[in-house]
Amino acid sequence: LFGGGDSEMIRRLRAVGLEAWFVPGAKVLHQMPAQRLTLGYSLRHAFDSARSRVVDQIRLRKEADRTAAGFLFTRAIANVFKVIGFLLLALLCLIVFRTGSAKRALIRSWRSCGYLYQILRSSVGLT
Repeated sequence: LFGGGDSEMIRRLRAVGLEAWFVPGAKVLHQMPAQRLTLGYSLRHAFDSARSRVVDQIRLRKEADRTAAGFLFTRAIANVFKVIGFLLLALLCLIVFRTGSAKRALIRSWRSCGYLYQILRSSVGLT
């Protein structure tokens, strides 16, 4: 939906009997456009990738004839605390002039907002 193409590709490989391996030492070179190196892009990517994870997990649970309600509830509670915690961490990092750490905490907080947003949207469809 918003990303997660790698996860979908790996599922398809496994469905036809192939294997996918994680190789930590492998080198992969990516050409990154300059606009992908901005804080705005990082925030959008974090938000959208979280939304994709929620949609993906709901789909996997439905395929396994399991309910998604428990998953949605526990993720919602956890991410409320994450939003607050990472925002406080970002503020603390700004106070002590650790701008890089503040940006990372802000991005993680925004990712949690993406989880919450999609959980709320998905919960409407479950009722």
